[in-house]
Amino acid sequence: MSEQTKILRDNIEHLIDKLELIEFKKDLLNNLKFNYSLTSYCDEDYSQLGNTRLGGLPDLPKDIDYPHNENGYYNLLCQINFSDFKEKLGTLPDKGILYVFNGHASENDFVTIFTETTERLVRKEPPQGLENLNNEIRKRPYDGLKANFEIGYYFSGDTSKIYYHDAEKYHSLMKFNNSNKTFILGKAPDACSIYTYLKGFDTLMHEVLLYKGIREDYQSQLKIYLQECNDAIMQKSSNIEYFKRKKEQLQKLDSEKETHFENYENVTCLIGLESLGKLGWMWGDLGFKNVYILNEDLEREDFDNLYVETYSS
Repeated sequence: MSEQTKILRDNIEHLIDKLELIEFKKDLLNNLKFNYSLTSYCDEDYSQLGNTRLGGLPDLPKDIDYPHNENGYYNLLCQINFSDFKEKLGTLPDKGILYVFNGHASENDFVTIFTETTERLVRKEPPQGLENLNNEIRKRPYDGLKANFEIGYYFSGDTSKIYYHDAEKYHSLMKFNNSNKTFILGKAPDACSIYTYLKGFDTLMHEVLLYKGIREDYQSQLKIYLQECNDAIMQKSSNIEYFKRKKEQLQKLDSEKETHFENYENVTCLIGLESLGKLGWMWGDLGFKNVYILNEDLEREDFDNLYVETYSS
């Protein structure tokens, strides 16, 4: 633990004592994790290549095209240069740049790129002749923001019991956390659903098969879902291919269920991007655009399998 994180931990411990949350203190400190929290930003002047940036134009390796498809081009959400962070936290890489692009505002339409090298970078503009995939910001100029971060924190465990114990004290604890700011590294709000998707079970993302509270009813739930698929296949539903795929995924999940029961919460919110009026960002009801990664992939510094969604409580 660095001197900076030690001081922050001491401050949090003092705050817990001050709020008289002694009965929760042990769990809170055991679940205390450090991250990077946005402290300030200023207009991007593009005097540097490859710096950490929110919005604007990307600085991509020369051989990588600006992301687009047949319908239009994507918008840069962030360009995170890990070498900008002098103190390494968790299992983040020491170097490399992660780019996150977003398409249509109402869909989870995204492109992510990770490059280990920061050499031969070129500032890229959207391809000429293509429209912006996000029709809500089609006429917005390509401004960007230089972002400054400092060490922050979050709790990896369930803190809802503190809220129900004393909502005012809960908000005081979380306000100190700057929990409504853009961050790098955080808790995944619905880890089970995200884990299910990232493990390749996209049709089961919103089904209740892995949740701890449903384990005793697992077999009956599985039977219901399988019957639903079989009925749709027998009746030659218009979505027959979807139900065939869902059935295959159910059978595969069931064959691996012990592994998934053990690991279904092993997901990290890698990046949380707040709604920022400065960039015309409004994620739901002042929510976040979150980027998720499996813990095992983060440990391997493998950024090929990410999930991006709008999260608004």
